[in-house]
Amino acid sequence: MLLVASALSLPVALYQGFENISTVNSGAIYAVVWLGIVPTGMASILYFSLVERAGPSFISNVNYLIPVLAFFSGIILLNETVTWVSLISVAIILSGIAVTRKPIKA
Repeated sequence: MLLVASALSLPVALYQGFENISTVNSGAIYAVVWLGIVPTGMASILYFSLVERAGPSFISNVNYLIPVLAFFSGIILLNETVTWVSLISVAIILSGIAVTRKPIKA
């Protein structure tokens, strides 16, 4: 997918031109290359290892934890107020994950 997206983006990049490329310092280019290869590569390897070990249904449940993490991060780091609606929302998300992770008895 990344190769296809890159190939589709190449004509647009060539059309826009690179007249400002000389203003970019080498540190920025190295940072983009580093971020594109090392953390992204490591995350991809970890992701596929986790899919192999835990299964795709577990991975789909992990996506539901992102709003819960954001909720608690906002409370702890940003001093956001806690409302009863947000607490009910978190409870619904966590109970949904619990229900989907419960093993099915035949």
